[in-house]
Amino acid sequence: MYFRLVSLFPFFFFRLLPFIFCLLLLSLISVTITAQVTYQDLLHPNSQDWLTYSGDYSGRRHSRLKQIHAGNVTQLVAQWIFPVPGASRLLVTPVVSNGVMYVTDRNSVYGLDARTGREVWRFSRPLRKDIVSGDAKAGINRGVAILGNTVFFETQDAHLLALHAKNGSLIWETEIADYHQGYGGTMAPLVVKNKVIVGTSGGDEGARGLLDAYDLETGKRLWRFWTIPAPGEPGSETWQGSAIEHGCGAAWLTGTLYPELN
Repeated sequence: MYFRLVSLFPFFFFRLLPFIFCLLLLSLISVTITAQVTYQDLLHPNSQDWLTYSGDYSGRRHSRLKQIHAGNVTQLVAQWIFPVPGASRLLVTPVVSNGVMYVTDRNSVYGLDARTGREVWRFSRPLRKDIVSGDAKAGINRGVAILGNTVFFETQDAHLLALHAKNGSLIWETEIADYHQGYGGTMAPLVVKNKVIVGTSGGDEGARGLLDAYDLETGKRLWRFWTIPAPGEPGSETWQGSAIEHGCGAAWLTGTLYPELN
């Protein structure tokens, strides 16, 4: 009996090869999805990745890849299409890390296989019905930031969320500003060292502009910069009448960083 089992082993082994190959492939996919992004990666990104809204901290939005050039650009064809559910329009710049593409819409983040367009995971929550105007109502979200195994994302009602890059599960959530006062969340956050830098939309609704920094691990606000002064603060004397009460100045576009000067 022992001899017969041994003699049959090669037969069963080769029958199992496709299954073993699939397991190995899945393990490779799992490693890809869970591979961490370090701060050094953000400072010196791999040319095959697009780790921030602008590609790197300089904001040049330039890729160093050479596969597409003036001689072959006319030969480009679509490889896959992912229909974003319920989207009215998209202003997102996808972030790509280790073969995973992160795409956003209002209150939704999708983790996609960048080679095939296959949905790996999604995070989504219902839209607020009481937001009646502005970019947040119109369906604008510009994207995510990523560091470690965490994806950072603003919601329609000006909340900052930290999601697990492996499966999209919620790690923490914090309110940036009260959406009842006209604030919305349309900006792609920017990670700098241990901080997530975010602003809000809402200038068209008269909301006072701000920039915030939040702790990566806890979501606790570390500092706030107001883009316009409050009455009585330096610079407020340059405003006439009641205009300063609705001074706007929203910071809704992801900024840049000069690392040497921090």
